[in-house]
Amino acid sequence: MCTVICDGNYTYAPPVFPPPANFIFSLAPKDQLDAEFKRHILKNEERNRWISSFNCLLIDSGDHQVLIDTGGAGFGPDTGRLLKNLVSAGASPYSIRYVILTHGHPDHIGGCSDQHGSPTFPNAHYFMSSNEWDFWRSGQAGNEIREYHRDVMLKTEFDNLPAIRNQIVKVDEETDILPGIRIIPAYRHTPGHIAVLISSKDRKLLFVSDAFFHPLQVEYPEWAGIADLDPAMTVLTRRKLLELAVKENALVLGFHFPFPGLGWIIKNRERYAWLTYLTQLHHSVWELKQ
Repeated sequence: MCTVICDGNYTYAPPVFPPPANFIFSLAPKDQLDAEFKRHILKNEERNRWISSFNCLLIDSGDHQVLIDTGGAGFGPDTGRLLKNLVSAGASPYSIRYVILTHGHPDHIGGCSDQHGSPTFPNAHYFMSSNEWDFWRSGQAGNEIREYHRDVMLKTEFDNLPAIRNQIVKVDEETDILPGIRIIPAYRHTPGHIAVLISSKDRKLLFVSDAFFHPLQVEYPEWAGIADLDPAMTVLTRRKLLELAVKENALVLGFHFPFPGLGWIIKNRERYAWLTYLTQLHHSVWELKQ
């Protein structure tokens, strides 16, 4: 069984972050972006801010509980609800045996350790790509990440990744960490960003994490932004994941998509579209039985 666990919400807006047009859509032609904003009937103030859900995923195979990403504890006033919502889903910090970290940004690793600097999930192996771990732990990140929120990113890394150094398992390529749970390289939102494909019988779920920030980027994968460390490579990764989702007929989960973040990707000739699983949901936990 797969359960979407909401860690909370965060509003990306000036002065901390650039407005959405620059932050997540900086490669979009302005006239096209304006037209899409109008098509989605966005209010003027919503063009200057981006309210994002933080959608983590709990997988219960019956034998093991696996968590993908740990949320953004301490990142904002409305984040850090992961543990409370895990309990509502029938899990606890001690029952989680595997944690997959898609990349090292604060909204994904902020819940790795507690206020005392100890691992939040003491019985778990933490999986992260080698490229990603080395990027953050070698000091390379301090030289390459952009100036917005750099101090918070580096502090979150320092507060969390050292705490799990004795539990980390680094992966270098596409691989199954358990039957039905496959890690897929999905680089360069960050150097070692990964996606996860979950399979159960004839059903599949693709967790794309931050390869896509917004459902509009399904239709316009070329609309990358300065939030991506390497926008051109990110676009190639998006196209690969779009093809994979269609080929596998997989339900797709986006970390930043409106909760529960689920939907299908539909291909029409050479273009793609996003079909939302549910249009409105007001809870913090959503179960998908496999």
